Amino acid sequence: MSQLNLFTSEEIPPWLPPQAKEARSHVFWAQIVSFIEIPISVFLTILLLYYYFRYSSPSFVRINPNAASLASAFFAFAMYFIAIVIVSVLELAFIRVHVSNPIDSGKFVVAEERAVLWGVLSILFGLIPGIMLIASAMSLRELNKHATSVKEIPAEAANGQPPSGPAPPGGEAKKPVQPPQTPAKQPQPFSVPAASKQHSDMVKCKKCGASYPAFMHSCPSCNEPKS
Repeated sequence: MSQLNLFTSEEIPPWLPPQAKEARSHVFWAQIVSFIEIPISVFLTILLLYYYFRYSSPSFVRINPNAASLASAFFAFAMYFIAIVIVSVLELAFIRVHVSNPIDSGKFVVAEERAVLWGVLSILFGLIPGIMLIASAMSLRELNKHATSVKEIPAEAANGQPPSGPAPPGGEAKKPVQPPQTPAKQPQPFSVPAASKQHSDMVKCKKCGASYPAFMHSCPSCNEPKS
């Protein structure tokens, strides 16, 4: 059936992610069910129109007073199955172009939007293909959400680095200001204060021979003045 160039090809591109493959499978079976619904709907339409003309005949109306209401119901159902035939034919003609081909080319957002539109229309006129197309759209939506969340992660964060902010207008991005570093104090050479040097000078008393600091004016032992 794929040789008719209407049905989705059964050959799935190997590079597609699992969600896309699942969505593509739903689209394929939606077309198959639509193809099966066409002859069934045509048969039911012919049968309902037969009963419509039978119950709407004047001879049958005279016999059965409810014939007019029954004829109206048969006609309404016949119009509904005609609509199913039309929608099914449109699905066979456009589903591959609108949904399957975008999936194969990686346009998952476009395929999701069109799958939703065709799914709603098919639920109203066909039911089963519409459910399959909505399931395909849900698979594509899950794939699109995952792709968006991955896209929003900055490259620096993915590499374990903090994200860098955008450069200010009219210039390059400023480098982060480093706190001023206080230079390490160099060890100063130890020096003896002048007072300590003065205190370290000793003199010897000429009278008693005792040693005492030079800043003293007399010997602390014999009170002999320093010469």
